[in-house]
Amino acid sequence: TISSAFATLSNEHEVRAAAIVRRVLADGDDRRPLYVSLSHAVGGAGLLQRENAAILNASLGALAANTFGALRAAVAASFTDATELPPLLLTHNDGTSIALDAALHTPILTFGAAITNSMRGAALLAGVGTSGGSGGSGGGDSSSGGVVAVDIGGTSTDAGFLQPSGFPRLNVGRIDIGGVTTTFRMPHVTTCALGGGSVVAYVDGNVTIGPTSVGSDFSTKAIMCGGDVCTLSDVAVAAGMCAPFDAAYVSIRNVRSIRARVVAALGGEQRAIDDVISTMRTILKRNIDALKTTSSDIDVLLCGGGGALI
Repeated sequence: TISSAFATLSNEHEVRAAAIVRRVLADGDDRRPLYVSLSHAVGGAGLLQRENAAILNASLGALAANTFGALRAAVAASFTDATELPPLLLTHNDGTSIALDAALHTPILTFGAAITNSMRGAALLAGVGTSGGSGGSGGGDSSSGGVVAVDIGGTSTDAGFLQPSGFPRLNVGRIDIGGVTTTFRMPHVTTCALGGGSVVAYVDGNVTIGPTSVGSDFSTKAIMCGGDVCTLSDVAVAAGMCAPFDAAYVSIRNVRSIRARVVAALGGEQRAIDDVISTMRTILKRNIDALKTTSSDIDVLLCGGGGALI
């Protein structure tokens, strides 16, 4: 890693130092790939924060080379003529795009793009940021085109604010990654341990949702799939909010059976289902409210497989 003072104003010293490092180390006997991380390419203001960013970026060099190489090979396998291979693009953490070859030098700028992809996809499908899109019609924050995108997965829920442009609103200030302070351009996101596979418990009228999740074992452990673990998806099916995810449990008889098993798993109290749903909505509202800039209502775009829960 190479960091110099005021590199964000002039990167000349870092670029020259990188050229020297590559020239000297290329003459050695060690032919392993050389990853040179420059602070001005990945960090913002603040020397220490840029140094941290450069170190994190360098640590991802080998992983990025393997992962991006596998991606390129998988896409190339779909084309009989290599000359027909289209340009490969990845998503930056801030929602913009970057060529795959360029991302090899700055992989740290793509590591948090999962929620960004969901937000940008939701914006595209809903027409946010396009001339034909409504950009929200519910008043309040939505009147200016801003909406909240909520991505509900199997284990957690991420929510972010989409600006009228269709790009996520960025977090202002420092970003802590595993206790390391950086200044990456990252979307302002709230996260909670609530997903379709979250394990639900009900004891003495107190509801607990997550953080434990059945994860990839949903198809064998969830009640609707014949298992014995009560998940948030099971509660949603029992409440009539959505249909079972497994085709073997679609009949009305089996839906009733699922409800009975869910009630039994929650201590046998019929009101437990309503209490769980109420708690789930309170958690989601809290995360959405944290993104709002006014007290007015705001439109919400649901994405992710767990969107059926709402």
